[in-house]
Amino acid sequence: MPVEPVATGLSYEDLAALPDDGQRHGVREFWFVDLDAQRVEQYVLAEDGRYAPPAIVEEPDVVASIALDGLTVDLGDLFIHVG
Repeated sequence: MPVEPVATGLSYEDLAALPDDGQRHGVREFWFVDLDAQRVEQYVLAEDGRYAPPAIVEEPDVVASIALDGLTVDLGDLFIHVG
């Protein structure tokens, strides 16, 4: 499962291309990790082969993977050293 950390300075075009690339290659799930906003955008591939609108998970919540059974990430722990 790809995890893409989003850094300040990436262009909108760079970010907008990632879901299209993932859909085209059948990637079941990927996460944008927004270090500035301290949140995760979780994209999950639907049965029609397109990503549903992303789930937005913000600190201090926990994000759980759809593709990797049992994988959870506590965003409070993840972002503790950011800032």
